[in-house]
Amino acid sequence: PYSQNPRDYFVPDNELPPLVHSGFNPSFIATVSHEKGSGDTSEFEITYGRNMDVTHATRRTTHYGNSYLEGS
Repeated sequence: PYSQNPRDYFVPDNELPPLVHSGFNPSFIATVSHEKGSGDTSEFEITYGRNMDVTHATRRTTHYGNSYLEGS
């Protein structure tokens, strides 16, 4: 469907999956499936962590005045 209102493309919070609604990061998605009627079982472990991306910005400046260096 097409809408003039961009807000129409967002899902209301009450329609989000339980994991996302409880704070799970929606940018990470995994699908686990099995064959219908299969009695097989599998063990798996899910580890979820966070890496902090840090950006350092330095602005170039000019120093005016005297510099006092040891030994000068």
